[in-house]
Amino acid sequence: MGKKENSLISCYSVAQLPMALADNSELAWGAEGVITGSQFKADVGNLTHQLRQRTESRWALCFDNSYQFAVALFACCHSGKHLVLPGNYQAGALEEISQHFDALLYDQPVDANLPATLQIQLPTHSDSTTAQLACLTPESIRLTLFTSGSSGTPKAIHKHLGLLDVEIQQLHLLWGNQLTGCRVASTVSHQHIYGLLFRLLWPLCAERPFAAENLIYPEQVMAEAAPNTWLISSPALLKRLGNEAAQDKYRMMFSSGGPLPLTAADDCQRLFNLRPMEIFGSTETGGIAFRQQRELTTPWQLFPGHGMRLAADAGIVLKSSFIPAEDCQQGWYHTSDRAELIGDHQFRLLGRTDRVVKIEEKRISLTEVERHLTNLEWLEEAAALPLDDGKRLSIAAVISLSDSGKAEIAKLGKGKFNLALRSRLRSYLEPVGIPRRFRIVEQIPVNSQGKRLYQALVQLFSDQEKEKNRMVRVLPQILHSDVQGNTARIELQPDADLLDFQGHFPQFALLPGVTQIDWAIRFAAALLSTDGRFAGMEVIKFQEPITPGARVTLELSWAEDKQKLTFSYSSPLGMHSSGRIKLEPNA
Repeated sequence: MGKKENSLISCYSVAQLPMALADNSELAWGAEGVITGSQFKADVGNLTHQLRQRTESRWALCFDNSYQFAVALFACCHSGKHLVLPGNYQAGALEEISQHFDALLYDQPVDANLPATLQIQLPTHSDSTTAQLACLTPESIRLTLFTSGSSGTPKAIHKHLGLLDVEIQQLHLLWGNQLTGCRVASTVSHQHIYGLLFRLLWPLCAERPFAAENLIYPEQVMAEAAPNTWLISSPALLKRLGNEAAQDKYRMMFSSGGPLPLTAADDCQRLFNLRPMEIFGSTETGGIAFRQQRELTTPWQLFPGHGMRLAADAGIVLKSSFIPAEDCQQGWYHTSDRAELIGDHQFRLLGRTDRVVKIEEKRISLTEVERHLTNLEWLEEAAALPLDDGKRLSIAAVISLSDSGKAEIAKLGKGKFNLALRSRLRSYLEPVGIPRRFRIVEQIPVNSQGKRLYQALVQLFSDQEKEKNRMVRVLPQILHSDVQGNTARIELQPDADLLDFQGHFPQFALLPGVTQIDWAIRFAAALLSTDGRFAGMEVIKFQEPITPGARVTLELSWAEDKQKLTFSYSSPLGMHSSGRIKLEPNA
């Protein structure tokens, strides 16, 4: 079966997979080596045979390994199953959406009270029973993805595989000629639509090898750079490359999941002589537009074939072949994003339509507050949020500073700098819409998809030490956060001005063990909502010292039934410390 021809480039349809793939083609690589087309066909056929013996119709896929995920996905397709892709596979999160699936496929055991499960077993013998595979009908294969609902509860989004197939063909028409001879590395999960399309399905359809494991650290991103490699990433990681040194260039870089700061685009240009191709879209809509950001006002280019108009509130109304027809009204889909049209096919984003709070009878758009803050030359990013102290509702803002902002705060001091910010905003905002309180951070805390962590933002204003306006910091900078159920992963940078480094030791500063335990308890309270006081420690190990400026990853896991918090600090140097902390409920 030949490839579907599109001008000078070609791409398989998902309907043809895996049968059309060449046996000797390299499809994936990872810790276990290179995986070929023949192995992929055998693995899919074997699991398809197993699944055809099962009566459950809706199967949730929970995989760390992208190759095994691909096997499970196509085995479900060829056995007529409904695909369910949880946003994450922590026990609590899976239990919360368990009404959407009947059984589970996974590569790592899941500690949750769930329906019958089947551990994926890839064939290891040549005589494994293999199902015969025929061409798929993508429009008949249902899949359910999840996105954050307005209430915080995951919202189920229903699609069929044919919609993703249409989008893959469009992506390949736009950029497929640059994929020739390349392989695909990624920092994003295949569990969400962006990663599913860009790091997995598109490479498979183009018969280009993809990485089975994710890149996690900036150092890994730099080490993987090569002229024959694409990087599929997000602002959450790209904006942390500023201090790295270039080792080689990527052929192409994509970014999606949130707004990419212009400074991050500039850093990529400096490091790789390449600006990321940003993709704007959502789980509901698929891709809407793209751009390569050269200045803050760089407009977005609508995907070919899309139609767009604006509603009365400037909300984007979209016509797209990537959206289920049943979700549209007379062919048009109303989004929650606001825009300014520039001609027929370009636009500038103005924020969301659904981030409005009412303060003293005034409707305040948090998006509007953020837009005016980031228009100031002193700021790179801003996150506005409502705070309720029990007496009144007010606006607060978490901000990161540009170089000119750092120079200005050094000249004025924190108090006068905050007053200057408010003064600059008075020309644009109602008095009640001007933030009353500010917190300055190196980077806005986000999860692995680039979405802001609301609870972490709130915690910045409730921490008592930060309320005292002290000159010496007592907590490290948060570079990145990812919370999934009862686990959290926080990347920290403890700088030399931290109080805990002073005097410990004068000739060789080290982060004290008691500080590491204190941070674990603090961040667990902020991100995992633990509620208790220190009651003891178990199996504590301190293996490698943490020094000023080091980038370390703090991993937390909360066992509420046992009231025990497991923590570990690690970095590319290895494990720094680990242990369990016993908490007892506050009286």
